[in-house]
Amino acid sequence: MEEILMTGPPAIDSRPAIATTGLTRYLTLDGHGAPDAFPAYADALRRVAVALRLAVHPTEALWWSADGGPMRPERMHAWRWTLLQQVPLETGTADVAKASATLRGIVPEGLLSDMGVTSLDEGTVAQVLYTGSLRDKAPALRMLRDFARTHGYAVKGKYHEIYLDDPGPHSPPDARTILRLPLVRTA
Repeated sequence: MEEILMTGPPAIDSRPAIATTGLTRYLTLDGHGAPDAFPAYADALRRVAVALRLAVHPTEALWWSADGGPMRPERMHAWRWTLLQQVPLETGTADVAKASATLRGIVPEGLLSDMGVTSLDEGTVAQVLYTGSLRDKAPALRMLRDFARTHGYAVKGKYHEIYLDDPGPHSPPDARTILRLPLVRTA
């Protein structure tokens, strides 16, 4: 089993791996149901990052089900998600409020007022680079869960996607996404 301490951008490998993440700070916007709002939310997060004079990182999202059930297309009513834009650890809510004020009239007010900032440390994760339509990712996620289980881990927490290419409706058929599952040791 390969364990990697991630200190820079996420590892990009089409083979599943166990990795260890560190503390990361994010701008956040919460949503529910189908991810139709992703383009507007991602644009708002990017604009605030630019207003903060920061490098814009790939868009990321955490996913979970409100009722703990499976996340299947026929159950989109239960889907919950948080869209993420990485920022430096020292970024605070006052910084976000100041940057948001410069974007009034450009970014929808509801998105600016709902934007938050949070830190995340997923610890040990299983991840893989997935290439293709996100509608077809279920087999890759099953394979990643099986990989984690065979290495003595169980999945815990929210499922994480890192979009190296546009996750929107116009994404290319060979779009690249890092699929990540937070883990806990079972054995």
